Amino acid sequence: MIVTVPLGLNGETLSLLRNGDVVGKATITGDTVRIPASLANDASGKLQVATEPDGSPPVTIDVKAQATSLSQQCPQSVDGFNDPLAVSGQLDPGFAGAQVKVKYTTPTGNPTPSRTFERTVTTDANGNWSDSIDVRDEESGNWRGDWKIQARYEGDATHAGSTAQECTVNVFDGG
Repeated sequence: MIVTVPLGLNGETLSLLRNGDVVGKATITGDTVRIPASLANDASGKLQVATEPDGSPPVTIDVKAQATSLSQQCPQSVDGFNDPLAVSGQLDPGFAGAQVKVKYTTPTGNPTPSRTFERTVTTDANGNWSDSIDVRDEESGNWRGDWKIQARYEGDATHAGSTAQECTVNVFDGG
């Protein structure tokens, strides 16, 4: 975690707390400090930064989650008989290991109703993610038609969640 601090705190120790327990510490040098901490994408618990400057009372500040945005790109149509349905996108700001849930809604068929299922993919170091499915492997029985796809990131201890705009992909049988 990178924290911007006011001038005059050089040499002081800054602690990262989760529910009051120290999960990381670093010495302040300059106006920013990088606190090494393993948060493991855990959204539970209240995060705070704290310091106890020499001769001053302790200072504790709540950490606010950084806003994120999530994009997704979908093809307009796919030959479901010969090609997979591939989607991709990016989480911004990008970082490795974020879990993106991709929700698929199959076409409505006769007599089978549409079905919704999710798959979880992980971002790379730049926040990029992708998923690919063979629509014929889905047990819906009605893979031809308009599929609805929407990705979401639920957030973690330091990043707010975000949702991509839903897209529609027409899957046809090019046999």
